[in-house]
Amino acid sequence: MLFPCRTFLGMEVSTGHAQLLDLVRAVDKTMTEFRLDTFYKDPSFHVSLAWCVGDQMEKMKEILHELQSLVDNHEEGTFLLRLPCAEVCCRTGNKTFRFPLKP
Repeated sequence: MLFPCRTFLGMEVSTGHAQLLDLVRAVDKTMTEFRLDTFYKDPSFHVSLAWCVGDQMEKMKEILHELQSLVDNHEEGTFLLRLPCAEVCCRTGNKTFRFPLKP
C-alpha cells in the first residue's frame, strides 16, 4: 500500500520546554515498562500549523521567507502565538499518546 506524502508547516515551541519534557518522561516510563522504544534522547517540540497531501515543498519554499518575516518583524516585539488547547498529543512512530490539560 502506498501512502501519499504530506507537507507540513510548523513552528518550534520556545516556552514550556520543562513541562513538555515532564510529559515525555511519563510516556518514556510507560514505553519502557512495555519494552518499547522511547522518545528521542533530546526531544524538540513543535506545533503543526497546517498540512496538505502531496509534496508541496517547492511552493512552500517560495513563501517561507515571507512567512518567517511575519514572525521576525512582529511590531510588538517577540512573536507570541497562543493556541487554546485541551490536550497535548505526543506521537512516536505510529503511536499517539494524549494528555488532557487542566484548565
